Amino acid sequence: MSITTLCLWIKFLYFLRIFDATGFLVRSIIFCISEMKFFLLILLVTICAFADSYKVMSFANLSEDELKPNNPDGLRDFNEKKPEQFVEGNFIKSLFYAYLVGLGDFPLDSEFGKVAPLYCNILFVLNTVITTIIMLNLFIAIISNAFD
Repeated sequence: MSITTLCLWIKFLYFLRIFDATGFLVRSIIFCISEMKFFLLILLVTICAFADSYKVMSFANLSEDELKPNNPDGLRDFNEKKPEQFVEGNFIKSLFYAYLVGLGDFPLDSEFGKVAPLYCNILFVLNTVITTIIMLNLFIAIISNAFD
């Protein structure tokens, strides 16, 4: 039902093209989205790079005993968060972590753990500079160019 209602509202935007006042705006939105496809690919690669780095550094804070499987199948449950980890277990959650840092939602209440906290702080600063400042300014430039 959620997908259906989202599609319904997008279709409503599509129908707003017939009016002079809203047609230009809807066409501009469609054109800007088509102009951003390569930028979004580069942004995705950047977020994946930082997410993977965060995930690896978060797992580095676990001891050998915590990395061993804790169930009879011989598989470790990567979804449970240990207190030493600053990013929860799987790659998808680390993607959200890097994405939120890129949007400016800085997790200042969590520490980076015992293993290489200086490196993690440098990684955090690089993530904020590259994703928040450089990529979002590039995004604004692409949108401005599309309007020109």
